[in-house]
Amino acid sequence: MNIEIDDEEAIAAICAHYGYRARVPQPEWLPEKGQSMLQRPLIDNPESQRDFAERCTFAHISNIVTQTRQKAAQAAALAGVTSVDYYAPMLSAKKKLQVKG
Repeated sequence: MNIEIDDEEAIAAICAHYGYRARVPQPEWLPEKGQSMLQRPLIDNPESQRDFAERCTFAHISNIVTQTRQKAAQAAALAGVTSVDYYAPMLSAKKKLQVKG
């Protein structure tokens, strides 16, 4: 699959959609006596916007593939079929899914 979108525009859109934050709470900070977790200091996000966008994109595609496989397996199981040929458009190829049952 090949989609042409300006990298910076795509990264900005994905970061906005999934809630990227340039500053995040310091992970290993523990409050001292009398301090609240709300006082946790912020640090620069160690994950770049590009890495965040790539992680979100791969997670989204993985979820779509998993859901497609699960739906095909469920439909096959209900029909008494032991194997399923399904086509996931985002993969541009047929895959074989074995359903145990």
